[in-house]
Amino acid sequence: MNIVSLFLITLASTTVMTLFSYGFSCLVHQNLVEPYWLNRLLFKREGWRSPYGWITHYITGIGFLYLIDLLRNYFSFPQYLEILIFGGLEGGLGILMWILLFWFSKPSETFDRQRYYLNLLIAHIFFAATALALL
Repeated sequence: MNIVSLFLITLASTTVMTLFSYGFSCLVHQNLVEPYWLNRLLFKREGWRSPYGWITHYITGIGFLYLIDLLRNYFSFPQYLEILIFGGLEGGLGILMWILLFWFSKPSETFDRQRYYLNLLIAHIFFAATALALL
């Protein structure tokens, strides 16, 4: 995969994932958007305008894209199963990463972590679907 493809597929996949998180946030009336929480917990910045959370989110997307590409070299499933399996694995990995971040950062007690983890799992399935469609 060349650098331009890597960039464009990561951009598309991470954006689709983030759009899902926006939509789910509206549905459940709780902010579940990853860059927002990265800004608050990792960089101690309030709001959406700080670029640090966004940059971190998209750079992490590069790693997740490479993981999908690596898994595709070792496992062959029908595409719908690849989406569910790879997206589920990445969602699980993402949840573990966030569990660690929450453990170190202590968000407010009113934050529903279980709902956030559900969002992450589904959002990574959207990420995998987009990435696999473009790879």
